[in-house]
Formats: sequence, C-alpha cells, structure tokens
Amino acid sequence: VSYNLDRLSRGIMPLSRILDVIKPPGIALEFATESYDDTPQGEFSLEVRAAVGKLERSLIAERTCSGRLRRARAGKVPAGLLVLGYEYDRVSGTLKVNLPQAEIVLHLFHWVDEGKSIGSWVKLHNMLGTPTAKGSARGFARQQALKTLRNPIYAGTLMWNTTSRRDGKLTGPKPSEQWVSIPVPAIVPRELFD
Repeated sequence: VSYNLDRLSRGIMPLSRILDVIKPPGIALEFATESYDDTPQGEFSLEVRAAVGKLERSLIAERTCSGRLRRARAGKVPAGLLVLGYEYDRVSGTLKVNLPQAEIVLHLFHWVDEGKSIGSWVKLHNMLGTPTAKGSARGFARQQALKTLRNPIYAGTLMWNTTSRRDGKLTGPKPSEQWVSIPVPAIVPRELFD
C-alpha cells in the first residue's frame, strides 16, 4: 500500500523495478488516494504518471535553484543554510552570528594556529559533548573540522553557486565567474583564516 504514486516513485525505471519485484509473488499494489487496475493498460497509466512525476520533480528542483541563485545575487542568504557559528534570520534573509557556536569555531582556528592537530581538537570536543551545527549526537568528524578551516564564510564571505549538481549529486565545480559572493559577519579575523 502506498499513499499515492508520487510517494512510491517518480520515474519509470524505479517503478518498473518495484512492479517486477511485487508481480511474481502475486502481491497487490494499492494506493490510498487512487485506484490502480492490474492490467497492461493500468501499468501503462502508472508509467506515464511516473514519467510526469519525474519531469515535475526536475522542474521543482530547477525553480528552487533559480530562486536561491536570484536571492544570492541580491545579497541575501538562501534559506536553509546551516553552518556552525551562524543562524539564519528569516526576516532579513541574512546570517547572524550564534555566539556560543562562534566560540567553538574560533577555538578550532586558534587550536590549529597554535600547531595542535585537528584530530586532537575533534577528540576533545567530542569528549566534552560539544554540539555540532545540527546538534548531532555523533559529534564532530575530522573532515568536518577540516572543511570548517577552509570555508571562507568564517572570514566574512559566503560563496554560493560554486558547484554543479545533477539529480542531487555533486558533479564538480562551476567556473569561478558563476560564483556569487555574499558578505556575512566574520567570526575569524582574516589574518587567522589565511
């Protein structure tokens, strides 16, 4: 049982795989919001609707990306950004410094500047139970700390539109002339960041 076809699949290939798995054992496919005829015509109708669903999903993603890019070019931070040390202000469309988290970020930069290892910082903060930006119970990872040290947002510049994606997967960097620079409050002094 599925609520409707959109919840089950938005593409012909995934739908075909599902139908191939359930048909031989004689499992019936039912939807809570619509009827389905277990006939060749019914299956064809499902496949057409799955193809339309895939197109719809692509159009939604395209419009969302376009809107976020337009917002970034206007100097506003695209909604939904979650970065340690900042919180999103929905009213102004900007990032504001979250002081307790900013202290964690600043501590990382000073720690590494003093010649201490990233791994020892991660171990210390995981042992202390320091919350991540997402509040993860798993704590920090070395790779996450390394990304923090390389992210120009902490020196006051949020870079947007830097990578290409296709079907939700990263496909590589975009040409630098397509990047959008958005000023944000710096947490780390430029000389410490560099």
